[in-house]
Amino acid sequence: NYSSAYRAFSLFVLLNILAIGIIFLTGCSKTEYQINTPEGMVVLDDYSIDNAIKYSDGNLLVHFTSYDPNCGYCADSNPYIDNLMLQYKDKLEVARISWEPWNSYSSKSKAVTDKYWIRGIPLMILYKNGKEVWRGTGHTTENTDKIESLLKECCS
Repeated sequence: NYSSAYRAFSLFVLLNILAIGIIFLTGCSKTEYQINTPEGMVVLDDYSIDNAIKYSDGNLLVHFTSYDPNCGYCADSNPYIDNLMLQYKDKLEVARISWEPWNSYSSKSKAVTDKYWIRGIPLMILYKNGKEVWRGTGHTTENTDKIESLLKECCS
């Protein structure tokens, strides 16, 4: 036999855990972030990404990122990709898709997550005539060195 105080306390704890879960799930998905892209960058969404890649002619760099200021790697990679686009503007098309991790289980983003095998952000995928050439996850020295090496080969 449990006392009524124990039952009340258990119910209180359970309701608090439930409330925290609901706040987390709904709080993140309702947040809108300002998307800033330089002129000439293609902005993709869940519906336009497939055709952008399929019909790309030449070199296309797709940047999966978040505009959430709490994503430090994304905050670092966004201006880096902007600079790459400006540096290779005549030989490289750059496209960006704002992929928010907390939406990864919604019906539309789930398909993008599965199709492009997104396991973390920021994710950069380099395509040549619609075929994947390279992918790198994270704004790391290894990834920036590799993408710069590939771009020097194909776009200089």
